[in-house]
Amino acid sequence: MQAQGLNDILYEYLSRVDPALGDRSTYIGASDVGGCPRRVVLEKKNPPEFDLQTLIRFMRGHLVENILQAACAWKKIKCEHQLEVIHPSLPYRAHLDFSFANSKEIGVLEVKSVSDIPDEPYEGWVAQLYFQLGLVQEKFRKKVRGAIFAMDLNSGLSRLYNGYAGDNGVYSSLLGKAHHIWSAMQGQVESKTEKGPLCSFCHFRQGCTAFPLYEKIPTMPIDDQVGEYLGLKEQESEIKAQIRSLREVLLKAVENGGMDRKKIRVGEYIVSLRSKSRIAVDSDHLKMEHPDLFEKFKKISSWEEIIID
Repeated sequence: MQAQGLNDILYEYLSRVDPALGDRSTYIGASDVGGCPRRVVLEKKNPPEFDLQTLIRFMRGHLVENILQAACAWKKIKCEHQLEVIHPSLPYRAHLDFSFANSKEIGVLEVKSVSDIPDEPYEGWVAQLYFQLGLVQEKFRKKVRGAIFAMDLNSGLSRLYNGYAGDNGVYSSLLGKAHHIWSAMQGQVESKTEKGPLCSFCHFRQGCTAFPLYEKIPTMPIDDQVGEYLGLKEQESEIKAQIRSLREVLLKAVENGGMDRKKIRVGEYIVSLRSKSRIAVDSDHLKMEHPDLFEKFKKISSWEEIIID
């Protein structure tokens, strides 16, 4: 099977609408109140077409849930997966990743798949959890508690943010936000904007009032990510320099110590040399001597380069 054909199959599979969530334009979900109202409204009215890379990232959340569900089953921990909780009179609902109930209380676990685990949970995550706790408490009339579990599938690291409890004041505020989003959906009010870490990935940033047109260069709230990127790039340069220096040491050691100038023993390691070669074409010379062949066989590659001043 060709790679492109496989990608087409993956895209067709991953782009399916999750039947458990239903038509998300008919209600306000817990994740909606944790996001920017303008983005939520526009996504519900005009669902964007995500590329394959984005859809695969979305799938990571299901993978983490599957891991936790299997672990709970193995330990015989009784839990409910994707329990739907609906407001008694308003079009608000939540799909709980995991819920744990006994006769006195209900625990809610919100699961997040990330590429980098933050020191503290994002405000949107916390708002989503508090909205879930409020809906659960309103429906079941029990004490509620909650936690957020984040996992980085690439590194295998995970973190539990625990100790959340139902808060009527916070829930009331989030109900107000849900009402605003729903009113904006009906065209009764203009949706508000909220800057956050996801602004960089928003399909509807163009025309957003949070980034006025009079600003020649829009400001994005990703200071930590830019700082971390610059730090890693600096480490990359230093590491490459250290590797080049150590390579020279190893090269000299093999040349001077190896009986056949090809191999030496260093502790438990065997350090050896292997000759490699590659063929390159002098493009400048070829262009000068055979411009027709150069034009016929040249290959142009393009990519995006990040420049931070």
